[in-house]
Amino acid sequence: MIFINNKGFSLIELIIVAFILSLVIAISLPSFWKFYLATCLKHQTLYFYSKMKIIRYDAISNHVSIGMVFYNVENEWYYIKVKDGNNNGIRLKDIQNGIDLIIEGPWIVSQEKGINIGILSSNVPKIPPEKGYIDKKHPIQFGKSNIFACSSSGTCTPGTIYFMSKSINCMKAIRVYAPTSKITLWHYCKTSNWHKKI
Repeated sequence: MIFINNKGFSLIELIIVAFILSLVIAISLPSFWKFYLATCLKHQTLYFYSKMKIIRYDAISNHVSIGMVFYNVENEWYYIKVKDGNNNGIRLKDIQNGIDLIIEGPWIVSQEKGINIGILSSNVPKIPPEKGYIDKKHPIQFGKSNIFACSSSGTCTPGTIYFMSKSINCMKAIRVYAPTSKITLWHYCKTSNWHKKI
């Protein structure tokens, strides 16, 4: 004879299962959050890496200087895409006077909490082969400005833009080299030094 137990689960068994599940979630949530921020940081950097490559291509194919202008309003970074209107390069004064035309934007740089343009601390080393530490006041530096611009010949303003997440103590950088205008990606964490990604 076969006996079938139709009683189901007791309240104690359900409480134990709920406790175990909540414990597993509590343990894994910080790891998931760090993974999520690392992924967001990577995607944010790749997005701007692609935008910069497209700007260079557009400048060459349209025979005109095109660039991105970054600016900070109340600790939030924004950018606009601009086209040179008088063949003297992209200049803030020309943008303000309506000579250099805004063709896209303004857009906020990062909509993810915990990801922004910036430097983790004042003791982050410069990207090799440079020596010393990055100036925390200048997380975006193309030449002497916050303007990444490419001419119709394909030459781009050399410089760097830094993205960071303080929660995971990591940074990524997009570096533009002179005179080749090669655009590269770099990665840095407090546990390791800068290394090139592409």
